[in-house]
Amino acid sequence: MLNASGLKFWHQLDLPLEEFCRISGLDTASWIRQVQDLPVPPEDSDWAKEPLYLIMDHLTAQHREFRTKHLSNILHLLEREGLPIYPDAFWLQHVHRAFLSFKKVFLAHMREEENRIFPHILRLEAFLCDPHAQSLLSEIALETFATEDLNILEDHLKKTVANIFDKIRAHHIQEPLISIANELRMELDQFEKLLSRHNSIETRYLFSRALKMEKRFAIFTRFENGRPVLAYAKK
Repeated sequence: MLNASGLKFWHQLDLPLEEFCRISGLDTASWIRQVQDLPVPPEDSDWAKEPLYLIMDHLTAQHREFRTKHLSNILHLLEREGLPIYPDAFWLQHVHRAFLSFKKVFLAHMREEENRIFPHILRLEAFLCDPHAQSLLSEIALETFATEDLNILEDHLKKTVANIFDKIRAHHIQEPLISIANELRMELDQFEKLLSRHNSIETRYLFSRALKMEKRFAIFTRFENGRPVLAYAKK
């Protein structure tokens, strides 16, 4: 939309929206409505052909769904009250602790992406379009994050789910815990499949393209806290 309007914006990505609209002669409220009316790409989109910002919009929307729906549904089952203290409530407490451990890692991962990784990729895209945007680039190396953090996250969930199912099989549970365990199995299966697809979109269509952009211009200068810090060559 901005390109079609002939506006130069790549070097102004850090401006607050209201300030950018004021400088560019745009009505902020009208502009927000136009953005909100843009169609959302469906899950089965050809992501290889979509711009990176749309892929990140999709992934961020899935993050919201993970937080507000899937994590909440699973925790609702695990925090069921009124069960006999032993063995039912005792078993549920073990499963609850295992999932809370994963939730902590997962929420931190999503915050890292939304607060640091996705903005960095947007700035990489900006640098390709306008070399004056170089000053916006942050010192993040995507390769380490993309190859390590995603694998760790998915492995953690798989181990958590396997551990929970092992606990289900190891205990001679009775109603109402049998029904809770069956619901829990279905919720975890659905969550695991969604997360696997989510990570596939990130790996195949977002990070693979962003890494190519980064490697095209990046020079690894030093390591800090075990991760490479980047400098960027001029175009």
